[in-house]
Amino acid sequence: MHPPAHWIARLRASLAAARLGIDAEAVHDVRVAAARLRVGLELAGRDALRADLRWLRRACGRARDLDVAAELTAERVDAAEFAGWLAHERALEQAPLASRLQGERVAGLLEALELAGARELRAESPAVPARSAPALARHLRRAVRAGARFELEPQCVERAHELRRRLRKLRHAREWLGLDAQPIERATQALGACNDRSTARALLRESPLAPRLAALEARLTQELELARRGALAAWSALQQEGAWTST
Repeated sequence: MHPPAHWIARLRASLAAARLGIDAEAVHDVRVAAARLRVGLELAGRDALRADLRWLRRACGRARDLDVAAELTAERVDAAEFAGWLAHERALEQAPLASRLQGERVAGLLEALELAGARELRAESPAVPARSAPALARHLRRAVRAGARFELEPQCVERAHELRRRLRKLRHAREWLGLDAQPIERATQALGACNDRSTARALLRESPLAPRLAALEARLTQELELARRGALAAWSALQQEGAWTST
C-alpha cells in the first residue's frame, strides 16, 4: 500500500487532469484516490473529510459511468451509434464536472488532507491502531451480509454492486493496515465486470437510441448474465479463502 502522501498527491494531480478532460482515466483516478483516503480516514477516526470524499466520488459518478460504457463498447462495430451518443453526453458532462471539481469544497478538502491527513493516516499513527480493529471488523461484517444478500438475489445487479462496494472498502482497509487483500481484489474484479455491463445497459436504455438498438441491449444483457455468474462464482471462491478474514 502506498503511503498517504502518495494518494493525496495522486488525488490532486487527477483532479487537475479531470477538470481539463485531457485524460480518460483521470476521473477514475479521482474516485480511486478518494475511496482509499476515505477508508484511511475512517481508520484514523476522522469523519468530516470522509463526507467530503464521498461527495467527491459521487460528483464524478455520471462522467465515470459514461467513460465505462464508452470503453466497453469502443471496439464494437454494432455499437458505433451508441458510442457516438456516449461521447456527446460525456462532452456535455465535462463543463459541470469541471465546475464541481474546481469549487471551494474541493480546494478546502485538499488543503485539509495535506495539513492533517498525511500525519494521521500513517499506519504507525496512534489514532490508527486504536480504531483499526473495530473498523476492519465492521467492513468484514458488511461484506459478508452483502454477499449473503447477493446469494439470495443473484439476478439483482444492485446486490452485486453492493457487494463490490463492500469488498472494495474491506480491501482498502486491509491494504492500509498491511494485510493481504489479493483474494478480495480478484473477487472485486469479477464483480466489476458485472457492474460495467449493467452500467452500459442502463445508459443504452436511457438514450434515445434504445428502440432501434434492441440487439445491442440483448447482447449486453447476455454478457451481464455471464458476468453475474462469474461474480457469484468469485464470491463463492473468496469464501473458501481464509486469509481475507484474518487480522
